[in-house]
Amino acid sequence: MDIQAYLDSKKELSNLWAQQKYGEAWKLLEKMLADYPYSIDLLVKRSKIIQLLDTENISELPSLDMVEESLQLSHVLDPDAIDPCLELGHFEYAAIDRPESAIKYFESAKIQAELKLKLATIGLIKCYIDLGKISLARQTLETAKIWLANDSDLGVIEFELEEYE
Repeated sequence: MDIQAYLDSKKELSNLWAQQKYGEAWKLLEKMLADYPYSIDLLVKRSKIIQLLDTENISELPSLDMVEESLQLSHVLDPDAIDPCLELGHFEYAAIDRPESAIKYFESAKIQAELKLKLATIGLIKCYIDLGKISLARQTLETAKIWLANDSDLGVIEFELEEYE
């Protein structure tokens, strides 16, 4: 499958998902996974679709084991990816009633989300400084300091920002 065919298939999959045509989405997804068996995005989507399928949409329902296998594989492929951690957390918590196991996945997702948010925020602040939008840089920094109190990276950014104020 070439890249355009893949992108077209992803768009079709999203449309089927939005229309709640899970049986059709399942069939398309399985074809896509034949070409891209290690796509984290497709593996996570697979786990979601399986949980939404009913016997009207497909003749033979996949088991919850396949949900867990897809999520575990996506997590092994990228342990720092947020979506597999969130989905594993929800699966462990809601589908198989293991809240103690779910916590580690939710914690991992939270840590990664905070790190990515921090990096994005620092990037924003630096861009605002370079563009001379010092008040926006300060406002963004002050907001970040609320949820990242005592962060040394923000301290460095604040020191840099003070030179422009």
